[in-house]
This record gives sequence, C-alpha cells and structure tokens, in this order.
Amino acid sequence: MTKAELRAYLISHQDDQAAFYAFVDRFIGSVPQLIFAFPTSQAEIEEVKKII
Repeated sequence: MTKAELRAYLISHQDDQAAFYAFVDRFIGSVPQLIFAFPTSQAEIEEVKKII
C-alpha cells in the first residue's frame, strides 16, 4: 500500500491504531533526522532564542 493509499485508509478508518502506527513509521522513516549542536556561547544562545 502506498503512503497515499494508507493515508486515505486512515481517514476512513480513524479507529485503526495499527494502520496509524504503520503510517507514522513510514513517515518518520522517510524524513531525515536532523541533529543540532547545543549552543555553547551566549551569542549562540541568543541566536537560538531569535529562531524559536
């Protein structure tokens, strides 16, 4: 089942938890994980505050 088909199934079967978890697993698996370094200086902390 494609992601689009699984999404359509989820919309019509909102109580199917197994299908929901399968969809989430596919979605998470296709998105690259981003890791950001922890700010180490006051300037970096201020920059993060601006972004957030």
